[in-house]
Amino acid sequence: MTNRIFTMNSRSIAAALLALGAIGSAHASISGLTEISMAQVYQVDFSNFYVYDTGTGPAINFTSPYSVNTPGGDYIDSAGSFSGGVGINTSSHVQATGSFFGYVNAFGTGDFPQSVVAVYDELLFDTDSTAQVKLIASSTTLGSSGTGQNDTVLYLDGIFYSTVGGDGNFSVTVGAGSHVAYYEAVCQAHSGVNAPQGGGATMSQNYLLNVTTPEPTSIVALGIGALSLLRRRRRA
Repeated sequence: MTNRIFTMNSRSIAAALLALGAIGSAHASISGLTEISMAQVYQVDFSNFYVYDTGTGPAINFTSPYSVNTPGGDYIDSAGSFSGGVGINTSSHVQATGSFFGYVNAFGTGDFPQSVVAVYDELLFDTDSTAQVKLIASSTTLGSSGTGQNDTVLYLDGIFYSTVGGDGNFSVTVGAGSHVAYYEAVCQAHSGVNAPQGGGATMSQNYLLNVTTPEPTSIVALGIGALSLLRRRRRA
């Protein structure tokens, strides 16, 4: 009876190993990647745009040089840069990285001056199995006064994982389907009747959006290890 049980288990193990081989050959994949990125720097009041610089991707290398305007006795200045995009794009690994810098000031009550530096990098992709998504903002430096404000957004599939300026590191497992992940940063200041003091802000930051699927060799290796252990226990 013992020999018969062992023989049946051996056959089961062999069948399981064949199944694991099939899993390994059917590699999980990432497909349909689309990248959309944009940077905007603008100085504006209720009357005019005094600076409006914009750049679009997919990959982007944008600079808006330092500029000052003093409409109607108000004061507005700005400078900004954004460099980033997808550097790795394979069926098992997609990665976008980049860096952001923003500097703004807005003072005076003449015509509600506002200064803004805003950027984003968005990835749309499909997975046919489980995937790991990392959303990272790092090496952040911040400064603000008055109405100055800095914001960071790390977003995945309808969920905002970070909405304040500063570092963030999130790792999320997603299932098969269509997905959206993006990084956004905003540096802004404004002035007016309700904020007569005005303000300023400065911000620099790096970001990373990373998507990986399990390697089939890892899955098979784990399965073979477990089956080998089971077989040794049966023999014992």
